[in-house]
Amino acid sequence: QALVQGNLAPPRSSKVCHLASLPPCVQSHVGAENLHEAMGRIIMKPLVQSRGQHAELYINIGWNTSGNQLFPAYDARLALACSEEQCNDLMNALREYMAKNSFNLCCCLCAMIMAPYTLCISCCIAHACTSNYTNNLAQIAKEKTKGFSYPARVELMQVGGRAAMVPDQMAYDQYGQPLIVTGKHGSHPQWPPLGYNVILILPMKAEEFAQQWIPSTQPMMIGMPQQVMQPQSIPVAQAVVVQSPQTPQQEAMNLA
Repeated sequence: QALVQGNLAPPRSSKVCHLASLPPCVQSHVGAENLHEAMGRIIMKPLVQSRGQHAELYINIGWNTSGNQLFPAYDARLALACSEEQCNDLMNALREYMAKNSFNLCCCLCAMIMAPYTLCISCCIAHACTSNYTNNLAQIAKEKTKGFSYPARVELMQVGGRAAMVPDQMAYDQYGQPLIVTGKHGSHPQWPPLGYNVILILPMKAEEFAQQWIPSTQPMMIGMPQQVMQPQSIPVAQAVVVQSPQTPQQEAMNLA
């Protein structure tokens, strides 16, 4: 129940992304530090992009290379879009296809390295294979989500943009954690999540669904303008000079 309500941080997966085992120079080339940040997470589309529209949830299942997939458990809040049985049926179908048809990572890297020597033919072949792979996943989602509130779609996100550190522009997952990536220039929010995403459309406005998805404490802690404390003037007491009483001799001298 605590996991469903989003009170716990996401558990660390024992599955290690194969990209993390590559040499640092290769990781830097392919951006490996950000490729697995969203894997296995269900992320709500930021309010700044969906306010007034139906809420959208991005279920990130990873990449098209062998061993780089992670499927999240069903969340009870998905019941607006589909039942647990329907969701599991979809995920199992996608998992089965990706397990059988994912590409070898070394082959993908070889295609990138050999591109200058093959007039980019190797990259064209890799692009065609990826497009076919993506289309097949989209077709599976189309067939398996006919009974959903809205048909789901599968999209491959390869480029992510920076988002501001404010609640409306940040994307939160099922655990109430924002999507934060770490790169050469520090950490920052990102949208969209990189990799393959199964996108569910919910029959509820985004701002209404956000009340049960985004933790109530987040808007108070992140991105809210801080109150500027104005310095208060301290009253200064004016000194009063009190003269001591004069002696008879002093008074006589003053009269003289």
